[in-house]
Amino acid sequence: MFLNDAGRMIESVWNNLPTRFPKLILHNYVVMPNHFHAIVEFLCVEDGTRLSEVIDAFKSITTVEYIHGVKKNGWLPFIGKVWQRNYWEHIIRSQDELFDISEYIIYNPVKWRQDNLFEL
Repeated sequence: MFLNDAGRMIESVWNNLPTRFPKLILHNYVVMPNHFHAIVEFLCVEDGTRLSEVIDAFKSITTVEYIHGVKKNGWLPFIGKVWQRNYWEHIIRSQDELFDISEYIIYNPVKWRQDNLFEL
């Protein structure tokens, strides 16, 4: 999977989230053409930061940056919204589960051609 400018922007915003949320640790992630997978960890849940805040910030920043890319760099405009309304979350409770989900994320690009929304 080779990222285009929009994909590199998404990756950059994701990697900069710990600047905004210092108790956030980013683990494996992958930017796909039509979705995004990631594993995050909170160092301290007592600081009050919720996953929803992190995801909301990520979606907001990337949407603004994408609109900027459309206007300034000729990126393909989007219809409706860049991101779906919700997100899927799962609490990882064991090392085995962490390993399995990490493998899924790492190998997700290999399965892209089987995705229902795959386009050349």
